[in-house]
Amino acid sequence: MSTPNSIIKKDKTADQILDKIMDMLIDGTLKMGDRLNSEQLAKNLEISRSPVREALTVLVQRGLATYVPNCGMRLAELSDDEVIEIYRFRQIIEAQAAYYAALAATEEDIANIERGFQEHAALLATETVSPKEVHKANRRFHMAIFTASRKDFFLDSIERAWDNLTLVKMLYGSSFLASAENRRMLVNEHRLLVDYIKAHNAHAVKNLVGIMIEDKIRIYKEQNGYTGSEKL
Repeated sequence: MSTPNSIIKKDKTADQILDKIMDMLIDGTLKMGDRLNSEQLAKNLEISRSPVREALTVLVQRGLATYVPNCGMRLAELSDDEVIEIYRFRQIIEAQAAYYAALAATEEDIANIERGFQEHAALLATETVSPKEVHKANRRFHMAIFTASRKDFFLDSIERAWDNLTLVKMLYGSSFLASAENRRMLVNEHRLLVDYIKAHNAHAVKNLVGIMIEDKIRIYKEQNGYTGSEKL
């Protein structure tokens, strides 16, 4: 099913700019909420300013940037409560999508999921881990799972939620990936996830996804000294 969101994600210039923004976040050149300079981005990408301006509009639609009157485009900036809210949404919808995927996955789906797992695991095993490349491979792996659910509305909602958290994950993923123990844990969890899907064990998959995202919420709170109180 083709939707506006799925069309947006095919914008190559927007993806190029997002790649550049990820690099700038990792090296500290940009911070959340900073102004996006279309002229500088155009120069870095060696393209004209017009497609850059159009691409920035796409990033706004994806929740990665905001338009501020009289100031222009700025990187989106989420509060801790908003980040946790998005994770809670993901916890619910991704667990259910994974459940459907385990029931509906074909041999071709499972091969795609296994391939995504192997690609992600290989990146985590490299000597110099690239947070950006790991994030992109991790997303491809998970989307292979959710695509197997055959639930298009679920998939569109999940992709939007991942878009919303992309820049946050760039900021805080680096410290998590710096630990070899964390990387091994991630590979082991994903291996188990793939094995459950291969066995069509839908309930085990659903429970594991819920636990994995609960861990992400806990880690985010610890990294940011979160002292708020979730009203559940």
